[in-house]
Amino acid sequence: MGRVTGDKSRYNKQRRQRIAKREDMRALRKSWSEKAAAQPAVEFKDVSEGSVMTDASPIRPDLVTAVTKAIRLGYPNVPVFPTMSAGASDSMWFRHQNVPSYGVSPLFMKVSDRFSHGLNERAPIANIPPSITYFLSVFTDLSK
Repeated sequence: MGRVTGDKSRYNKQRRQRIAKREDMRALRKSWSEKAAAQPAVEFKDVSEGSVMTDASPIRPDLVTAVTKAIRLGYPNVPVFPTMSAGASDSMWFRHQNVPSYGVSPLFMKVSDRFSHGLNERAPIANIPPSITYFLSVFTDLSK
C-alpha cells in the first residue's frame, strides 16, 4: 500500500465515502435481487450448465507473427506473449467442434478502467487509432 501524505483527515473522509458507496450498492443489489426473486416469471439457473471441456487451441506460428508485427506498428517496445483469459467466451463451442479460437486484443488499459460487459464498458479513445491499425494488419496478414 502507498503511504498517505498530506491531509490524512481528508483522505480518511474520502475513504469512508467510498466504503459507504460500496455498501449502498450492495444493499441496492440485494434489494433488486429480492424483488426479482419474488416475481413468478423470474427463474434462476446455473449458467455453467451446458459448458463443454475443450483443449486449448494450439499456438499457431502465423498468428504469433501477425500479432507481433501488428503490435509493433503501434507499440514498438511492448512484449508479445500468450496468456489465458479468465473470462468467458464463445471459443469453447468452436474448440469443441475442432475449430481453433483465439482472442488477440490491442487494448491496453489500467485495471481500474476495465468495466467489461458493465453499463459503463468503454475503451480509451487513445486506443482506437492503434487498434484499427493493429486489426487491419492482423486481418491482412492472416487472410493471405
